[in-house]
Amino acid sequence: MIFALLVVIITTKFHFMDEGMTSAELIRMLKKLGWLHVRTRGSHHIFEKEGEANPVVVPHPTKDLAPGTLHKILKQLGEK
Repeated sequence: MIFALLVVIITTKFHFMDEGMTSAELIRMLKKLGWLHVRTRGSHHIFEKEGEANPVVVPHPTKDLAPGTLHKILKQLGEK
């Protein structure tokens, strides 16, 4: 299980560095990591995970997330 999560994280980091990431790709990654979509407010999808204090907010739909937005979300996840 942990190995699979590491593969997702590493793949995501390389993909981000090469091409950027869409909001749909980020949402798929969050779901694989166990985050649940709990509500939507306007164009922002809010995800929560048991044991995590703060929710993660993803603007959706967005073709390419701004690098700063993606960096902040990954930082929230503790992945960057």
